Amino acid sequence: PALSGQERKPPEFPKSLVDATNFLLAGHYKSAEPLFRLTLDNALAKKDEYHAARARIGLSACYLATNEFKAGVENADSALRYGMRANNGEIAVRASLNLSSLYRLMGNFTSASQTLQNVAPYIAQINEPNLKTQIYLHLANEAARRREWGRAEPLFFASIDAALEKNNLHVAAVGWNLLGYMRLLSGELEKADAALTEAFRLRRSGGNRNL
Repeated sequence: PALSGQERKPPEFPKSLVDATNFLLAGHYKSAEPLFRLTLDNALAKKDEYHAARARIGLSACYLATNEFKAGVENADSALRYGMRANNGEIAVRASLNLSSLYRLMGNFTSASQTLQNVAPYIAQINEPNLKTQIYLHLANEAARRREWGRAEPLFFASIDAALEKNNLHVAAVGWNLLGYMRLLSGELEKADAALTEAFRLRRSGGNRNL
């Protein structure tokens, strides 16, 4: 379906959503959760599906971090269904990342994989480097888990490139690190050495103590 003008350019985020997101990014999940819940209640009262979905994505991230899997799945799935119904690629992809992560932690790898496959048509709509990095890393890990080395490697490189586009050396190093482990599993020791060395170099140059 075509998007309405409001959905193409959503209104400014309510303060409760901004504050909740800041708490989430800082790792203060118990502080973020009630603010996301407040945002959700207010959005539902106004029949504002867009901000309700954004709040549900935040809630699912909180529940993912605190291992509250049932509540996390319910919120992420609801946001994903809205994103796909509204043809909103950003909402669909963000929700799918959380939902896939929840399923994977629950040991349901089939549902985790299917969730990512369902949003594949939306990935081309994503322009934000940080979000592109996340989706490529998820897809790369999923392919590596199935030992589909040829498919996983270009996805790892795509995630690294997207991270470097935002000068996010930490996430780029994570990409190189995971690529290195994949190459170890596939027996490509020289290539694994190169990838892990690059991960080390980026962490050192970025001042990351996790060497």
